[in-house]
Amino acid sequence: RHCQRCIGADLHQTHQFIEHIQDQIRAENIEHLDSEAADWMTLSFGFVTLDVSKTSPNQAYRQLTNHADRCLYQAKQQGRNQIIGTEFN
Repeated sequence: RHCQRCIGADLHQTHQFIEHIQDQIRAENIEHLDSEAADWMTLSFGFVTLDVSKTSPNQAYRQLTNHADRCLYQAKQQGRNQIIGTEFN
């Protein structure tokens, strides 16, 4: 699990940022030799956006990580190379 802050990014902008990361990974053609599911590395993402004018990140940290974990689990359930995001507020 990895946590990344994208200051000032809304749901759509964050989704586009993640798609760019997936495009870069795909362009590298990184072999996934130990995988039975795919020959090439893919990444699925779960993310949450937060409007800090409504909720403090420090106050909401546990809830944010729980929401992001659920999004990641849902992305993995949908298949490889998926992105699931939600807004928190």
